[in-house]
Formats: sequence, structure tokens, C-alpha cells
Amino acid sequence: MSLKDRLEKIPQSVRVWLPMIPIVLAAILVYFLILNPKARNIEQTQRDTKQVQMQVDTERRLLATFEPLSDQEAGRIKVTNRAIDKLVKELVSRDEIYNLVAEKAMECDVTGVAIDPQYAPTEQEEELTYADVEADMSLIKLTFYSDAESLSCLFEDIEESKAIMVDSLTVTREVPRPKVEAVFRVFAMAEK
Repeated sequence: MSLKDRLEKIPQSVRVWLPMIPIVLAAILVYFLILNPKARNIEQTQRDTKQVQMQVDTERRLLATFEPLSDQEAGRIKVTNRAIDKLVKELVSRDEIYNLVAEKAMECDVTGVAIDPQYAPTEQEEELTYADVEADMSLIKLTFYSDAESLSCLFEDIEESKAIMVDSLTVTREVPRPKVEAVFRVFAMAEK
């Protein structure tokens, strides 16, 4: 029995629907393989959007409970911002600070100056951080030989600088002049 004979035995109403079977199967495959995963992604995105919108609404309600700044508080904030801006503008580069320290040492008759810009504190020493300051903070170690007069001259000039802060000072008795090890906390312009 051939295929033609078999098809003739099938009723006419069923024969009309036979070509539709592959089309329906293709549509089912397209739905389950392509459309359904995308629909799931869209549903997940809509859920995420609703969740974020609820968080935004919660934050807005919380923000509405805060009182606005008084004129006095707003004025203090402006003054503080101006002071911080002024300090940051006064900062110079790290190399300029090293040159300043070396020049002051020569002016004050300090001998045997050695600058260690790679100095790192030992693990026992506490390292302070200044995360909210828009400047680089580093430690430098300065080793030199000096008498009391030269030492006071050097520290007097360094103390005037807003970019340098004395972190520690060690004076060791040696002949002919005492040996001094000073660690400075240096604030320089942030390098970009």
C-alpha cells in the first residue's frame, strides 16, 4: 500500500488539517524556546522595577521627615567648605614639598640630610587615614645631623607650612652633632 492510498483512506476533513501540524509544531517550538524565556526576563525586570520603586518611595518618605537646614547651619557649612577649599588650593605637589624641606635644611645649616620618601611605619605604629580629604597623604623620613639651634630653625619653618605635620622626632646623641630622625606627615595635591 502506497502513501497515496493511505492518504485517500483518511477522511477529507482530517486531510485538510495535516499540513497545519508542522506549522503548529513550529509555533510551539518558537514559543517555548524563544518567547517564553524572554517573557520570564520581562516579568523579572518588572518585579525588580517594582521593588526599586518601593525603595525609592520609602526613601522619599524618610527624606520628607527631615527638617530643612537652618540658615545658621547652612552658613556654617558654607564657611567650612570655603576653609577646606582654601587649604586644598594651598597644597603643592609632593616633589615641591621635598624640595622645600631640603632647602630649609640647607638654610638652617643642617648637615647629612637624607630623605626617605618610601618610608612606611612599622606594624606596631598606627597609620592615620584621611579618606575625606582631596589630597594625598604620605609619610617621609628625614635623617640629618644638627645642633639645637639648627634644629629649631628647621622646625620653625616647617611648622608654618600647612602641608607638613611632624609625626615623630627622635634625637640620638652622637659626636660632633646629634643625629635626628624626623617623620613627617605630608599632604600634597592629589595626583590625577
